[in-house]
Amino acid sequence: MRTRRRGLESRRARCTVAIVASLVSLFPTGCWTVGQPGSTSETATRAPAAFPPDIQEAIDFRIRLGMSSDVDLVRGLASDPAAVRRGGLSGFGIPITQAELTALRRRTDLRHIASVGHAYGLAHPEDFAGDFIDQKNHRYVFLATARQDDHRAALLAELPAGSPFVVEEAQSTVVQLESLRDRVRDDEEIFSSLGVRYVGLSVLEQENVVEVTVISADPSTESRILEHFGNPPHLRVRVLEGASPPIGFGSVIVRLVDAGGEPVTPRDVLCQLADRESGRNLDREELAPVDGRCRFTHVAVGDVEARIIRDGGDRRVLARNHGVVRLGGEVRITVTID
Repeated sequence: MRTRRRGLESRRARCTVAIVASLVSLFPTGCWTVGQPGSTSETATRAPAAFPPDIQEAIDFRIRLGMSSDVDLVRGLASDPAAVRRGGLSGFGIPITQAELTALRRRTDLRHIASVGHAYGLAHPEDFAGDFIDQKNHRYVFLATARQDDHRAALLAELPAGSPFVVEEAQSTVVQLESLRDRVRDDEEIFSSLGVRYVGLSVLEQENVVEVTVISADPSTESRILEHFGNPPHLRVRVLEGASPPIGFGSVIVRLVDAGGEPVTPRDVLCQLADRESGRNLDREELAPVDGRCRFTHVAVGDVEARIIRDGGDRRVLARNHGVVRLGGEVRITVTID
């Protein structure tokens, strides 16, 4: 999957399906009682607006995921230190019981969902336009240029029941994006002939564009570059200005492997980038590995350290390795997880 710094909105994407996580088709009342197989679903109760924000947020979250939203239950869990801590460490952000946590993790493992979805996308390159994890809305987003309903049905058949995902429309396939990226990269001399400084090049799947970054004070720079490449709809020019612009960008792919060199995607870990010399965390989003990889774009050139950290709790560094980011290049850093 091509991320890059994972953004949550696509300029040209149009949502064509509802979030499967709502489970409306599976649970007609809109509710789900966790840890009690076969029990009768109870009716979700929305709290009045006068409730404290944390109570309202917990109720809204539970309704959205089809969990019990009884006000007395929500208040009781909010006063239970163990439930509060459990919710915080898990990343769900609301007080929850152990049974609920177990069921939610089994039902909403986004990394597993993304791995299955990405493999499916690669098998259908004629329509596959990329994918990403929408952490804010807790869902997997699959982008397709055509036959969205067909791909949704196929993913429903391959993914666990209740998997939170949407299929959205996008204009350009991954094949088209990568072809354009290669064409721009092979024609880098055009930038100096236009009197601009070339900085870097990235494929941004979540925005369904190839973005070229340059430094120039000429307001016509964007239009001249687009015209040179034939004004493709999936090319975007980012023009930097200022006396002290960044020295350049590249991209980083962090590969996670076991002691035998086989790719792994462990649960409850995140990839983090840091400046190797100072040890300071770079201003980058921490990414959960998908298909044994974390991909970062727009990383400033220089020596970087890739760290695998525990997601939640003490955020301990579990493993690390380093590499050098070069202008417009892509560095692969392999980190071994014992």
